[in-house]
Amino acid sequence: MPQKIWRALFLGPVIFFLQAGQAQEPVWEKLEGCKYAEGPHDDGDSMEVDYGEKRYVFRLFFVDCVEKSPHSRAHRVEQAKYFGLTGGQQEDTALEVAYEAAKFTKDQLTKPFTVYTRWQKVDPTGENPAIRAFVETSTGADLGSLLVSNGLAIIREGKVASDHPNGKNTSELVSALREAETKARLDGKGAWGLANPAGTAMARPPVTGGGFAATDRDGLFASAGHPVKVHGRVVKIGVLPDGRITFLDFEGNKSGDFVGVVRSGFLPAFHEQFPDGLETGLLGKEVTLEGVVTLYRNIPQIELQHPRQIQILPPPAP
Repeated sequence: MPQKIWRALFLGPVIFFLQAGQAQEPVWEKLEGCKYAEGPHDDGDSMEVDYGEKRYVFRLFFVDCVEKSPHSRAHRVEQAKYFGLTGGQQEDTALEVAYEAAKFTKDQLTKPFTVYTRWQKVDPTGENPAIRAFVETSTGADLGSLLVSNGLAIIREGKVASDHPNGKNTSELVSALREAETKARLDGKGAWGLANPAGTAMARPPVTGGGFAATDRDGLFASAGHPVKVHGRVVKIGVLPDGRITFLDFEGNKSGDFVGVVRSGFLPAFHEQFPDGLETGLLGKEVTLEGVVTLYRNIPQIELQHPRQIQILPPPAP
């Protein structure tokens, strides 16, 4: 068979499928002038929306508010644990947070707002009509970020996460949410205040300028929300199975102690700095990490977005 004919027969279907895949790739749609509508699906992270002559149900990316449905008790218990809500009044307190989140969302959307969506269904094969979206209030604020900042939402990330149409990638979005969550927790906002027996903000001891050892979990925990320097020897670099997060573990620490975190969206800059890999560049080295301490499930961490946040220290003199 002549080479040209073979090439046409082989490459023709390949090009067709590539073009078809590109044509079917969902694009962001910006829906301006949306109006909040009362309905059975209204929740902190979900809302019924009138746009044009149709009504839709939109579900926020990245955040999860406590369920208020009477059929979601088991899920609500797990959500309550995220905020540290425990004890005999857990159910009542969790419901209080759920209704407060729903009210907050309604109040934020009293004026026409904007929805960004790719029309991705939350449950493609089920009866849930919700469609994933980012929602921007009339003041230009991101609704999900507002919920987290007020202690009314859990941060969720995973395969359904998405870059924002404004250009921010998933890693940047989640890092900003973690900082907002830490501040809300320290200020005793929303569910975080209810989890505190006194219902008040957590104590914020002053942060010293000398930095912390990576093994000083208590000092780092107390410094949450502040920029600090952390010194230690890197003894392990781990990666989640899906590659979303890379962890830097330090000598002398056990599970639940301080870690350095690099999200996948920031890895290219680190690969430029360490072309032979993070293990070759950092493993066994004494380093200083610099950044804001955030809390994830009571674990203090620094999220690293650029290699300049890592300083490799010279080896001790013999």
